[in-house]
Amino acid sequence: MTLADLEPGDRASINRITGDSSLKRRLSAMGIVKGHEIYVDQTAPFGDPRLYILLGHRICLRNEDAINILLDIDR
Repeated sequence: MTLADLEPGDRASINRITGDSSLKRRLSAMGIVKGHEIYVDQTAPFGDPRLYILLGHRICLRNEDAINILLDIDR
């Protein structure tokens, strides 16, 4: 399952990041790395982008980036 598949209120642990090295570096700089827990906070009116909470910080990601973040579900 990917981060883009979650609904508001769901939480999960990051398992793996796919995509090119540029995307991996950008996500890593935001704290999106294996083992961290991420929480879906809000979704924009048309479903994209979405607001997440990670390490106590709010981050906004487009679904095209979120599909590259594979998860272990904690629901």
